[in-house]
Amino acid sequence: MPLKVPFEFKTPAKVNFYLRIQEKRNDGYHNLLLDLIPVSLFDHIRIENAPSGIYELNSSMDLGSPGKNLITRAVRLLEKEANITLPIRVTLTKNIPVGAGLGGGSGNAGGILVVLNRLFKLGLSTRKLLYLASGLGADVPFFINPVPSRAWGVGTDIVPIKDFSSIPLLILYPKIEVKTADAYRNCRISSLNKPNFHYDLEGLRQLEPEWNDFWPYLKRKHEILEALITLLGREGAIGSGLSGSGSAVFGVFEDKNQRDRANDHLMSQKNFVCYRCETLDRFVYEDISK
Repeated sequence: MPLKVPFEFKTPAKVNFYLRIQEKRNDGYHNLLLDLIPVSLFDHIRIENAPSGIYELNSSMDLGSPGKNLITRAVRLLEKEANITLPIRVTLTKNIPVGAGLGGGSGNAGGILVVLNRLFKLGLSTRKLLYLASGLGADVPFFINPVPSRAWGVGTDIVPIKDFSSIPLLILYPKIEVKTADAYRNCRISSLNKPNFHYDLEGLRQLEPEWNDFWPYLKRKHEILEALITLLGREGAIGSGLSGSGSAVFGVFEDKNQRDRANDHLMSQKNFVCYRCETLDRFVYEDISK
């Protein structure tokens, strides 16, 4: 089942404006209440025929053992579900930092499920893709259709947020890879409801890292995180937050010019990396190789 042409596509990162941990479940997972917002920071994936005739994965960075990286697990799930072998070479160019709470690996897996289902005409429904995605990780179902959404449970019950406007963000990544399991072992179980705010600049003036129940632990363990939040405020951010289980923090800016000025002031710093981006109201996995 060879591909007619290579297919290259982007997978977005996400941020969370709030993340409330409700309780620990009997199965070891946690029930959450959170939002998931796609942003214009992307990894790139290229799919082409594998000369070897079997699945291959190349990456711009080490993804760990094949049995653990999410791209390979997503491919193997599709092969098992459709009872086929996918003779493809996947080449991943990473731009989204790992262990930052930005959903880079989850986005890769979600994008792979959607694109391979389409390319190889596997005929799997969105419901089936969501089911497969839920077996890969709590954030992966969101990336089957990455639009601004609210989620609950283990993160797999998802409802889109309507009337979402583009918001300029500056993400600061302190070059610290947070292990999700460690963050959950030490998280605050607040059982709080979602903050009462609107997804616009006026509403996001309320935004603060305390809206994320991983913040109390992570700010104690990594002192730089509070320093970065303070820095964003000094540079004109009207609100700031921690994404996912960290370690990336982000600031909301009134317009792109202010955000870009902040980026220009901060980008020469050695102990963190800046990423300029905007929130996305929708995203489609399209072929960008043409």
